[in-house]
Amino acid sequence: MLAACDSSAASVVVAVDPGARSLEIVTGRTAAAMLDDRTCALAALAMTSSFSAGDLVGGIRNGLQVLADHGRNARTPHLDTF
Repeated sequence: MLAACDSSAASVVVAVDPGARSLEIVTGRTAAAMLDDRTCALAALAMTSSFSAGDLVGGIRNGLQVLADHGRNARTPHLDTF
């Protein structure tokens, strides 16, 4: 699925199959530079803890929030221009 994307190197795919109780996070080459395995594991943990409580939508939202928070560049005020 990721390889079919035009910008697959900068893409992230989150696949959730509640019936099979399966979760997979796949990052492209560029995205992996910002989202390492530890960050993806943290996102998976955030998702699975909500899933176990029966909150599928909340779990997906929490996991995506973790990925978004870690995937963006932190601002460095003395180096960034305004």
